Amino acid sequence: MQLGQKLDGSLALIFGGQVTVNMLKDSINGYINEDTALARSVCERDSIVDGLADQILRELITIMSIDRTTIFMVEGRVIKHHQDSE
Repeated sequence: MQLGQKLDGSLALIFGGQVTVNMLKDSINGYINEDTALARSVCERDSIVDGLADQILRELITIMSIDRTTIFMVEGRVIKHHQDSE
């Protein structure tokens, strides 16, 4: 995946998880083997994971907004977080 490339939300979550697990493994191996090149590659991949996390957050916020709007349009009720009764 290239930096700036956009994935479907579920694919972004799966891919981001895989990249993160590989980063953790490489971090440990880089430390144990004193491999600075491997450590640098982990830092470079961090930008990819950050981008995916930002994308997933934006998509979730959009979905939550659509859900609230749908409830308002259908039921005429405004729902908010932490409201005791719906």
